[in-house]
Amino acid sequence: MAGRVPTRIYPEVRIQERGILPRIMGVIFALIGLGVTVGVGVPSLVQEPSLEPLVFVFVGLLFIYAGLYVAGLDLREWVLALSHRRTWEGLQVTADGKILERSIKEQKDSYGHVTYTYWLTSRFDSTEGPVTLRPRVEKRYYERFKEGDPVAVRYALDSPRLALLEGEWVD
Repeated sequence: MAGRVPTRIYPEVRIQERGILPRIMGVIFALIGLGVTVGVGVPSLVQEPSLEPLVFVFVGLLFIYAGLYVAGLDLREWVLALSHRRTWEGLQVTADGKILERSIKEQKDSYGHVTYTYWLTSRFDSTEGPVTLRPRVEKRYYERFKEGDPVAVRYALDSPRLALLEGEWVD
């Protein structure tokens, strides 16, 4: 279970599947953006601070972001992951919670293979008020609890929605 903790607290950065053409176009856009930003915008901004070079920098950064996104990299996910990591590594608090609901989602792929996703809905009182969470958990963890069972919850003091249920954290 410990291996899934970082993914829950700070999402792993994914490279999304894309076709070859979008990947190529994305890389081209990112390179154009890099060229505009570093080749035109920044040198002009250093020589003559004005609005025009700032526009080049802004447009270049937009091209970089759009290019990486089209290629399959979402910079927003990276920033979110770093932000969550910093918050989680701050002060943490443990609270008493309760399992409200257990649910299973069944999915079939095009070959008829069935996979199951397990969810535990819990509620706990944080320093900012009551918090309800519905994390995806492993089957063996799901089977440990029944509706109404008490559960300890460890959460980040600065952001109570960043939380782990009892047994998911390692001391």
